[in-house]
Amino acid sequence: MRLTVENYGKFPVELFGIENEDGRQLGKVTNQSVILANEKKLISFKLDANFSKQFITKKLQKTGFDVQSDIYKLKVQYETLGTNKRRKAAILPWNKNTPLPTDIFRQAPTVDQFDFLDINEAQRTITCKKGLWRLDKPLIIPPNYTFYINAGTQIEILTGIAKIISFSPIHLVGTKAQPVKIFSNSSKIRQGLMVFNCQDTSIIKHCVFDGLSNPRTKDWVVSGAVNFYKAPVKISHSIFTNNQSEDGLNIINTYFEMDDVVFSNTASDAFDGDFVTGTIRNSIFNNLGNDAIDVSGSNINVQQVIITKAGDKGLSAGESSTIYAQKVLIKESEIGVASKDKSAITMTDCALENNNLAFTAFQKKSEFGSASIVADSIKMDNNQLTHLLEKGSIIRLNGQNLVASDKVKERMYGVEFGAKTE
Repeated sequence: MRLTVENYGKFPVELFGIENEDGRQLGKVTNQSVILANEKKLISFKLDANFSKQFITKKLQKTGFDVQSDIYKLKVQYETLGTNKRRKAAILPWNKNTPLPTDIFRQAPTVDQFDFLDINEAQRTITCKKGLWRLDKPLIIPPNYTFYINAGTQIEILTGIAKIISFSPIHLVGTKAQPVKIFSNSSKIRQGLMVFNCQDTSIIKHCVFDGLSNPRTKDWVVSGAVNFYKAPVKISHSIFTNNQSEDGLNIINTYFEMDDVVFSNTASDAFDGDFVTGTIRNSIFNNLGNDAIDVSGSNINVQQVIITKAGDKGLSAGESSTIYAQKVLIKESEIGVASKDKSAITMTDCALENNNLAFTAFQKKSEFGSASIVADSIKMDNNQLTHLLEKGSIIRLNGQNLVASDKVKERMYGVEFGAKTE
């Protein structure tokens, strides 16, 4: 099968194969296939010998693959270079000049469909009226405005297609007594918020994001319940809880600040930062499915943070990241601190208590190098194992260089330590 693949993103991607609706791989790329940003290529996939048998339907007397009806059942597997997250993209028989109903990037703004929004063209603002509003379809904010939601306003995500997509900066500013709340009470998957490509900084203050999952359409998906892509943001006095997605908050390729933020009861990671610079202060991470703070290709400062019951790692730095951590407490977690793939973590005045593994440093990907952790004035209490250190990487704890361990990677990722990774 040959497919024309175009990368509309800002980073190179590598293609791997084709899979069906059940996640079974039915074909692999014939050669290593990396597509640069804004590049288009014709890619060949070698199909499984039993490919056509996957589409036989005796009831409909259908005996093989049909492009028009079956192409939507297939997805292309890919990863953004510098990450290890395998993603999927639908294969669509469409011309890029012909908009699809599900294509968020080409869909017209929908602000005029909601009577609870006030649009001021002179000031280029869109303001949500105070009250409880129920969203049953996508709210798409066009570029070159500022979107405001003020104190006491609540938006309930009511249906499986509803979401908030903004191409303008957002100001969600509540008060301690009257926070802004975007939430779902449904046991079913309900999508969240995405902010794209904004020069001005978004402000999130006294907000609650509760029970949300990642925005998606038939042919597009992101990983966080709340997402900022190339859109700087300052978040304070806010809560991210009960998310049902890969990340509670995902920030990509931008600057951010977090102060007095709580993450709790996450299905997987709490905060995931890719190619970001920023700070996390005075915040709490509790009862997490996977990582508390996970960054790739990033440079962040973490101060006065408490991490409790992380199902995988408390602090995780990968793909040439730098983390400076001060006065951080990590306790009752699977792994306290992990540095990998040419990353460096520096810690002072921190404590690790009752974790299964306190520190680990290693190289996971061949295209990167060894990793380091330098941790001074660290209080250690009742951790099951102090460290796993791969030869070539460095862990210096309270002035002492720790010795290398055997089979580090083989013992990680759910084998002995951490969460299982596919």
